[in-house]
Amino acid sequence: MRLGKQNPRPGRITNALLQVGLALAVFAVGSAAGSQGWPHTVARQVDAMRERLTNGSSVDSIPVMTV
Repeated sequence: MRLGKQNPRPGRITNALLQVGLALAVFAVGSAAGSQGWPHTVARQVDAMRERLTNGSSVDSIPVMTV
């Protein structure tokens, strides 16, 4: 490389815009998830799973699938 001559970096601006767009998308999804009460629902499910693991399941219990 000669003095005074710059090494071109193709796609540098495009890459930066893509990263900013991705960060904004992650932020938007996180904000939407938080405003709809997802953390509370997840915490409730974790508590239920912890209780099931602590108490164990009996032989007579019927498996239940929650949709």
